[in-house]
Amino acid sequence: MELRAAWLSVGAAVLLSVPARAEVLEQAVPTIDLPTPDRDSVPHAVAYHPGFDRYYGADSGSPDRRGWVWDATGTVVQNFPPPLGVDVRGLYYDPTRDAIEAVTFNAVNGDGGIQQGLFGLGLDGGGLYNGINLNRLASLPGLAGSQTLPAYDPDRDLLYSRDSTPEVNVVSRADGTLIDTITLDLAAAGNPSLQDGFLGYDPDEQALVALDPAAQLGLAFGLEGGFLGASQLSGVDTVNTNGNTGYTNGQIFVFDGSQETYHGFRIFVPEPRASAPVALVAIALLSRLRRKRRTGPQRAG
Repeated sequence: MELRAAWLSVGAAVLLSVPARAEVLEQAVPTIDLPTPDRDSVPHAVAYHPGFDRYYGADSGSPDRRGWVWDATGTVVQNFPPPLGVDVRGLYYDPTRDAIEAVTFNAVNGDGGIQQGLFGLGLDGGGLYNGINLNRLASLPGLAGSQTLPAYDPDRDLLYSRDSTPEVNVVSRADGTLIDTITLDLAAAGNPSLQDGFLGYDPDEQALVALDPAAQLGLAFGLEGGFLGASQLSGVDTVNTNGNTGYTNGQIFVFDGSQETYHGFRIFVPEPRASAPVALVAIALLSRLRRKRRTGPQRAG
């Protein structure tokens, strides 16, 4: 029994130590819709707060725009009247600071005093906007441009930002400086025309997410830039999408201007996975244990 327990322990350690490669669904699975009543301009990004079980979005083009809060079913629970107080581009949930944070227009050159930079959006006790926002960084000089919609990596406290090229800037959330760059392998993806500015990140899959509006594809890339796969979106007009995309809570949200609504999709296989080599190791370990039980010493009759 001790030997069997030891081998099972080794097998479990191997299984846990080798990360699975993200698997991309060939056909994206629709999830929920998020309508945007009284929209004046171009909505940018979507964020999800697990504590309140709510989604957050905002109109853009000026700090004098409105914001929206939706419940888990996509029902609007707040249509926050202007001014929200920040000109939102990127929007995400920061679990360490337990906050919905917004990267504004021109945060790369921002000074905070004119409502540019990185902000924590004010929420009341019920998870609704209250318009009292806190400037956390006056500028993020490492961003890829003034219109970028960065994605947040909570495990590494990093922002991933791109503009119109395959280059992704890896930016420190702590001080906004450039740390590194990642080059997306667009050739392996079939040379898609990616939506300018948008990039998503899935912390469970450790994958970057982009959008090809013309082909209506959600695209996934590893953190080294390697292409992981493409997922076909359906039932959404993405052709004229310009900045209207977010990634949060395991879903890509693409804005459909003809319906004034964000459509959510899952593009990754949700089930737990083990890579083939790891699975083979586990099988080999169990087979060895069975052989030992069959060929071990027999008790005298």
